[in-house]
Amino acid sequence: MMKRNYGGLIVGLVFIGIGIGYTGNIVGWWSGFTIFFPGWWSLFIIVPFTVAIAESGFNTGNFIGLLLGLFLLVARQPQFRYLWKLVVPFTLFAIGFSIIFKSKLFKYRRVVKAEDGKAFYIPVYRCWLSSRQIKFGRFELHGAEITTLFGQLVLDLSDAIITKDVVIDVTTIFNGAKIILPPHVKMAPSANPIFGRFIDRASSDPSAVHTVYVNANCIFADTEVKTGDTM
Repeated sequence: MMKRNYGGLIVGLVFIGIGIGYTGNIVGWWSGFTIFFPGWWSLFIIVPFTVAIAESGFNTGNFIGLLLGLFLLVARQPQFRYLWKLVVPFTLFAIGFSIIFKSKLFKYRRVVKAEDGKAFYIPVYRCWLSSRQIKFGRFELHGAEITTLFGQLVLDLSDAIITKDVVIDVTTIFNGAKIILPPHVKMAPSANPIFGRFIDRASSDPSAVHTVYVNANCIFADTEVKTGDTM
């Protein structure tokens, strides 16, 4: 259930590329290389989401985060300054679609186990421009995917049945999410907060057999994880 560890490789290649760029300036291979180009700060969004996609694959949250970073980068280029004017209409589009498809913001995603070919389902929760509280109930949990965009989502898994290690992928962009885990499980976080916070209030049981891996990307948002018996 552990994610593929491509993060170090990608970050290492970025630093090597920067080093080569400045070396070229010094020895005369080229001139004018700098990391402080227009919109350079958007790399703090693009790189973490690229790492998340490489390690965990595409999902809605990773895709939205990467698009946001690319949009901010392109919008800072002189020939694309007009893109900032599209922020308001795009926001209106998002509000309209969130109203139309509000009842469909929860669905199941089919996943096939590679080792035996059996199919199981992972719940996918989305919260856009709204607030939601979800009680999972006494069902077997195989994992989950959470995406919030200008929204607040509370997912209560305190009654969930966990019979194996599971992965929960979380992407929060403005506002945040809270996950309540069942007791008697371990929690292993992997967080990339960008002007946000990952709050670990989980009381992991050292005698627990199964682990919940939480992969969180937090952009101007908080992601909080706690157990059902934690106040």
